[in-house]
Amino acid sequence: MPGTQIEVTGGARCGPMEKTAATAALVEVAQRVAGQLGFTFRDILTGGASDGNFIAEQGVPTLDGMGPAGGLDHSPGEYVELDSIVPRTALVAGLIAAVAAKRNT
Repeated sequence: MPGTQIEVTGGARCGPMEKTAATAALVEVAQRVAGQLGFTFRDILTGGASDGNFIAEQGVPTLDGMGPAGGLDHSPGEYVELDSIVPRTALVAGLIAAVAAKRNT
């Protein structure tokens, strides 16, 4: 509308998801669980940011990208590989169970 103005303040702030010793230990647990399920779990650095960054900057061991495999993220062509849903869900469930069991010992 004529005469309308807008002022944008603030900004985005997302701390890094640093690889800590505790996160490395969590990766090892995820790799062990994946092996028990019959597939591999790779630890890779991709850059970018996610909600996981906010948790990681609080010192909580954080793994990101645990959901189904896919591609063309954040685009009209984004897709999910349907065959990855069950194995990835089992991996997350197994990881939760392994961490819970370790805490109870």
